[in-house]
Amino acid sequence: MRKHIPQRSCIVCRLKVAKDELLRIVRCPDGSLSLDLSGRLPGRGAYVCDSVKCWETAVDRGAIQRALNVRLEVGAMDKLRSEFRDIALRMGVS
Repeated sequence: MRKHIPQRSCIVCRLKVAKDELLRIVRCPDGSLSLDLSGRLPGRGAYVCDSVKCWETAVDRGAIQRALNVRLEVGAMDKLRSEFRDIALRMGVS
């Protein structure tokens, strides 16, 4: 018997894959945003492909704001970009 693998869609390209293949952005109960590498933080989550193109589009075109129902200040967007760059460097994402 096969184990069920949860599927999620990227908020930019709508690609549907296993949830552990996408990066989760979470709006924490206190209203802050962060990347959730464990996939288990409490709060509303949105998933983005680990590609630079999808990530930049999600930040620049407001997909994260729409999906998480939040307004992002410039500082918060810069923080998310910085976190993604750090993760991308560690993972070798292109």
